[in-house]
Amino acid sequence: MKPITLRFINVHIFAYTGKMTMQIRVDPDICEGHGLCAIDAPGIFALGDDGIATAIDTPVSSEVEILVRAAAKGCPAAAIILSE
Repeated sequence: MKPITLRFINVHIFAYTGKMTMQIRVDPDICEGHGLCAIDAPGIFALGDDGIATAIDTPVSSEVEILVRAAAKGCPAAAIILSE
């Protein structure tokens, strides 16, 4: 039997304030196309046809900020750039 790896993130979603504060960008020269960001924050990141991730929903609201931070922290290539 092959071992499998599962990714789990403990997430606490806080009350939505409507405040859009965080800008996100994926550096295409650094991204290696692992796709973990799209798993950690679906709907915020997506992989293009070239396998490189892009941020498809920016700026992000405070309700999903924790998912975006987890995706940035978990990026093996450190290609996700966050700015407040």
